Amino acid sequence: MKSVDNTIALDTVDPSKFDAVFCVGGHGPMFDLPDNETLKKAVRTIYEKGGIASAVCHGPAGKWAFHAAMLIISKSC
Repeated sequence: MKSVDNTIALDTVDPSKFDAVFCVGGHGPMFDLPDNETLKKAVRTIYEKGGIASAVCHGPAGKWAFHAAMLIISKSC
């Protein structure tokens, strides 16, 4: 639980330094992720450099952020 107490906020992380983004399950993602601009930027940044964007359980409810990021990528190609 100590690591949970020190969770780093996504907006303080440089997504270009990561190879993957993973959205966890639970009910929180259904409300917190769909319109999250920081997540969209992270997904887009990681995906564009050949990384992995993934989710499990209710995490795909954040698919709107994933979908929006993928649309931005496809429209810019």
